[in-house]
Amino acid sequence: MPENTATQAGSTGSEGYPFINCVLSILDSYDKFGLWARKPKEERLKKYFLLDSDAFKGADTLCGADSAPIRRQATVFFQAVAMALEIRTGTRIGSIVEMDDEGLGRAVVYSGRLVLAVRGWRQGQFGFTSMEKAVEEGERFIAAGMEWLERYPEIAQL
Repeated sequence: MPENTATQAGSTGSEGYPFINCVLSILDSYDKFGLWARKPKEERLKKYFLLDSDAFKGADTLCGADSAPIRRQATVFFQAVAMALEIRTGTRIGSIVEMDDEGLGRAVVYSGRLVLAVRGWRQGQFGFTSMEKAVEEGERFIAAGMEWLERYPEIAQL
C-alpha cells in the first residue's frame, strides 16, 4: 500500500474518511453498469444507502414487513466497516450479515478466528436516515474492531 494512502486511511475527522468513502466504494461495486457514477456522492448516499421514513413504517408492528431496504443498508454498512478496518490495518477482514423476512438480523465482522464486532437487532432497531448517524455508528464499530485487533493480533492471523 502506498505510504500516503496508509496515512489518509488512518485519519478520521468531520469528513468521515474512510467510512463514507468505504460506503461509496461498496455502492460503486454494486453499480454494474456505472449508472450511478455520474451522480453526486450525496445523491448516491441518499438514494442507495440512507433510509427514508417509509422503510421504517410498520416495521415495529407487522411481521413480514418489507425489510429489503434495511437488509441492503445493513449489508453495505457492515461491508464498509470491514473495508475501513482492512484499510487501516492491512489485515484481511470480512463481514456476514443475515436478516430474515420479519426484520430480525445479526451482523458479524471478523478477521481470521477473531470476532471484531457483533450486532443483533429486532424489527425496526436497525437503520440510518442520516449519514452523520451512520458515520458515528460506523466509527464506533471500527474503533471496537481496532481495539480487538490490537489486543489479539495472533488470533486474527489464524
